[in-house]
Amino acid sequence: MCCGLILALQGQISAWGANLEEDEFSLGADTSGFADARGISVNTTVNGSLPTSSTENYYKFTLPRAGYIYVEFNHGYVDRDSDFWNFSIYNGSYEYITDRSSNGKKLTTTYHSVGLAAGTYYIKINPGYYWSDISYNFVVHFVASNSWEKEKNDSFESANVFGTNIAVCGSIQESNDLDFYKFEVPQDGMAYIEFNHEYVDSDWDFWNIRIYNQDFEELMSRNASGKKLNRIYGKLGIPAGTYYIRIMEIRSWQVYWSEASYNFIFHTEASNAWEKERNESFQTANALAVNSNVNGSIREDSDKDFYRFEISQAGYVNFDFGHTYVDSDRNYWNITIFNGSYEELISRDADGKTLNRSYAVVGVPAGIYYVRVTKSYWSDAAYNLKVNYTPASDWETELNENFETSDFISMDTYVNGSIKDDNDKDYYKLDVQRPGFISIAFGHDVVNSDNSLWKVRLYDASFQELKVASCTGKSDLVTSPYFAAAGTYYVRINGDWHWSDVPYHFKVTYNFTDSTPWISASVTGKQQVKLSWSGVSNASGYEIYRAVGKGGKYTLLKTIANGNTQSYTDKNVTLGKTYSYKVRGYYADGGGTLYSDFSSKKTVKVALAKVKISKAKSLSSKRVQIVWKKVSGASGYEVYRSKTKNGKYKKIGTLKSWNKVSFTDKKVSRKKTYYYKVRAYKKVRGKKYYGEYSGKKKVRVK
Repeated sequence: MCCGLILALQGQISAWGANLEEDEFSLGADTSGFADARGISVNTTVNGSLPTSSTENYYKFTLPRAGYIYVEFNHGYVDRDSDFWNFSIYNGSYEYITDRSSNGKKLTTTYHSVGLAAGTYYIKINPGYYWSDISYNFVVHFVASNSWEKEKNDSFESANVFGTNIAVCGSIQESNDLDFYKFEVPQDGMAYIEFNHEYVDSDWDFWNIRIYNQDFEELMSRNASGKKLNRIYGKLGIPAGTYYIRIMEIRSWQVYWSEASYNFIFHTEASNAWEKERNESFQTANALAVNSNVNGSIREDSDKDFYRFEISQAGYVNFDFGHTYVDSDRNYWNITIFNGSYEELISRDADGKTLNRSYAVVGVPAGIYYVRVTKSYWSDAAYNLKVNYTPASDWETELNENFETSDFISMDTYVNGSIKDDNDKDYYKLDVQRPGFISIAFGHDVVNSDNSLWKVRLYDASFQELKVASCTGKSDLVTSPYFAAAGTYYVRINGDWHWSDVPYHFKVTYNFTDSTPWISASVTGKQQVKLSWSGVSNASGYEIYRAVGKGGKYTLLKTIANGNTQSYTDKNVTLGKTYSYKVRGYYADGGGTLYSDFSSKKTVKVALAKVKISKAKSLSSKRVQIVWKKVSGASGYEVYRSKTKNGKYKKIGTLKSWNKVSFTDKKVSRKKTYYYKVRAYKKVRGKKYYGEYSGKKKVRVK
């Protein structure tokens, strides 16, 4: 028995059924097929019923312009939760677009929106899983809009064309619906998606949004959940061209979808400072200008961003890496530099909370290089990268990691380098032209660590280790001299138990001797400077250098062409001036002249000798006599007196002959105590030059 008869017998037919058209056409009894579809108007109530279980009612409507429709469907009550009505929508080519069902107990249902282009469309209403002949009515609501999708847009070929940076609306009609959109991007730059939707009371993901390039290669895939209404999906760099966005249901172990309406904006910004996807291999690497910033993002956990740069001469590079904040201490990015043969030079990680950082310096020869940015622990947060390059001839050239690939270096010339990782070894090769002593002077940027961070080794031509020394983070290093025969030698530098990638510098020094002279200097009675120094083994002679005054420049004063001579008197000095001296030994043969290290400097002031008081006594209650020793070169003397040892001294006498070495003070008082001091002076062209004061002498008057 049909459900309509049961309801009629029970007297439960809804009052709205009385308003139905009374002719058979309004009930749809004779309509079958698209050709006989009944013409209806949008936004107008249409009435009908399904008299038999095989009845199919067709309706035809026309949209004058693009927009979206939504169907409001009503029917009389049927006391069952099953679906009794099914209605389907078709386009003017009779292609199926979507269908919906109506439950017996749910009297009124408004179905989600469907975006359509201008044109003719059909609705077919037929029984659902069950059948009822009870009356129904429906309204096809239409809203004109240029921002809605136009079904059927379920392939790249039928993709709807929209402009970037404007809102586009749509809906997933059923579990296998695909919505494709096409965009033209006129300039290189950056793009991201802002996706919004109506609320769905579930934490499940219901939408999958993907971006494709014009070759239909996937660039990005993201999901949107039911309860999170608004979301912006990561930035990615794109070249100018055609792009597609596909929106569909979630397909995993189970299909999740919702017909709730969505809208999205395909944001684009023109820029020359962004990567251009897909740059996922050495062969597709983006060109990178050194010393300039480039922006990018790891759009998927499998994404790799490659950049290519070229340097025309040897030098050193390092890179700056920054990114938007990620609230985690995990490493999210890995940055690796390769040479033109795709050999890894250096690799570093960047964590989520450290927003900007400069990474280790690496010495490189001229050539082509690559940078690869990949995920460590993945985030699509935008990053920026800058490769800093400085041309230089005094840096190592990676990969110099064994004897065969050693960098050739010159004696007594500093070379810079860095230990790029805990496995790195830097090898250098040099030639010793004549027998002598060599040592290694090693330094580095300061590291706040007392640990040994570098090992410095010396090898001979047979790769036999000759010397090894360690250097800590807070100190520099000079190895003890090693006597080397003429030939080839190697230096190896690598990390110790600990290591650091801060730059280091070193040089190999050569000397014909393993000793350094010391020097002494004193002023003679004739106000000349007498120098003496220790000898240096194998020296052919010595060079004496002198500087005048504080901060004066050292110039060669005298060359002593005799290795056995170890003294010299500098007579060309001026009273009152200060002089500094240093000396070095030299060795001369047919191959040229070699030098020892300089002695430490010795500084003296050319002045009169200090007066030495030999006698100070009271001769009577009114006289005190002071006697001192002669000072060579003096023009005379000055005598000073004070009533206290450390009080103010007053000059009480001037003697104008270097021979006069006594003075009698006749202005004293009985039983009083006095203190005396004396200094010599010399008069040169009207100007007085003084020697040091004598020591203070105490006299008590009788």
